[in-house]
Amino acid sequence: HEADLRSRFVRATIAGQRCSILSPEDYILLKVKAQRDHDMADAIRVIQTHLDRLDYSHLRRWSIKLGLFEEVQYVVSQAERAPSG
Repeated sequence: HEADLRSRFVRATIAGQRCSILSPEDYILLKVKAQRDHDMADAIRVIQTHLDRLDYSHLRRWSIKLGLFEEVQYVVSQAERAPSG
């Protein structure tokens, strides 16, 4: 997953500096993998923010490979159910 992570970095300019950041999908996977309460809440918020733009096939593929399929399904369902904001 690490090599795939690097290939999916998003280039951005923050405070005048060019940098590479994780895609929302990879951020979600890492947060779910950590499985701490605040990480799960972070994952739900990212899903809510990017709900219509997420690459769900990437999330599904990697959640299966990482053994996190049920956990990712859970945070997606929570994000879809909870009011955003």
